[in-house]
Amino acid sequence: MVQGEEARLILATAAQLKERDREFLRMYYYEELSKEEIAQSLGIKEERLRLIKSRALKRFQEIYARLKGTDT
Repeated sequence: MVQGEEARLILATAAQLKERDREFLRMYYYEELSKEEIAQSLGIKEERLRLIKSRALKRFQEIYARLKGTDT
């Protein structure tokens, strides 16, 4: 489990993401939903998830690095 400063950075990063990115990452990594379940919940086709995942992770990494004071 992540604690302390690391947890604060993760929460601060997630708060700055677009809602769709935040929801996708929550469902994918925290709730461990299937791609089919995520697509249905987001109202999109399953094929779009790959692009959404890639963009959400990139945005998360960029924001996290900025908040932490490092470059990606």
